[in-house]
Amino acid sequence: MTLAILDLGAHQPGELVSIRDAEAHAGVSRGVARGQLAGLTQLVRRRFKRQDWPFEVRWAAGGEKIAYYVVSDTVAKLWRAVRA
Repeated sequence: MTLAILDLGAHQPGELVSIRDAEAHAGVSRGVARGQLAGLTQLVRRRFKRQDWPFEVRWAAGGEKIAYYVVSDTVAKLWRAVRA
C-alpha cells in the first residue's frame, strides 16, 4: 500500500491520491490496506522515532469521505530516483 501511494504520488507530486486508487494500484482490499498502513505507522515510530509518514494525509479532500494522500515534490524526486 505504501509503495502504491508513493508510486502514484511520485508521478503527480502535490496532487491528491485517493485511498481507493492506491488500493486498486496495490491490488489489495480495504482491510488489507488498513493493516498495511497501520504497519507503516509502527515502522515509522519504531525505526525512525517519528510520527509522520513520508506523505501528507488529507481527509475528504477530494469530496468523498475517504483518505487522500499527497506526495511532496522532494519525496517524489527521491522516490523516482530510488525506483529507477
